[in-house]
Amino acid sequence: MRAYRPKNLTEDAFAEWFWSMTREKDGHRVWTGGKHNQGYGKTTFRGRSMFCHRIAFILTNGALREAVNVVLQ
Repeated sequence: MRAYRPKNLTEDAFAEWFWSMTREKDGHRVWTGGKHNQGYGKTTFRGRSMFCHRIAFILTNGALREAVNVVLQ
């Protein structure tokens, strides 16, 4: 069953929902929700469709600068 992101969440409620859609595996967080056609986690955040590794970075560290690249392992 696919879980859809609830609409109109506060930033704190979104963060709670977002992290609930992950599980821990080998010391990493793995996205269990919707995925892009190439297998990357993807959902809507702040009105934009974004990859989940970028959202995780923002929720953990604050805003991304334009030149920042998030490295996937």
